[in-house]
Amino acid sequence: MQFASLHDLEEMETNVNRYSKALDIHEEYDMILTNSNVIVVVEVKHKLRVEDVEKFYSKKIPNFRKLFPNRKDYQIVGAVAAFLFDKNAQELAESYGLLILTKTGKELEILNSKYNIC
Repeated sequence: MQFASLHDLEEMETNVNRYSKALDIHEEYDMILTNSNVIVVVEVKHKLRVEDVEKFYSKKIPNFRKLFPNRKDYQIVGAVAAFLFDKNAQELAESYGLLILTKTGKELEILNSKYNIC
């Protein structure tokens, strides 16, 4: 992995909508955090549920590469962020290798140490 903390990420885009007519795909990404070789794609919810994790992991992450071909050389890390977590949702996110984030004060805190490149 090419970053030690979220502070290593240099750019942040929020509420990014992308549509491909040719692929007939439309997605909205809550946050996209970038440095020179890593992109962290973040799904943000007030309360994270199992259905949110499933949709993000099985649909939104795979579509990211299709919708952003100009970022094909980046390592992609999926992340979910929430104030509250259903227990099963957090466990599922961990099993998928997603970063799990929560807000503490003004900062985002990483709750897990193991995550995968998508």
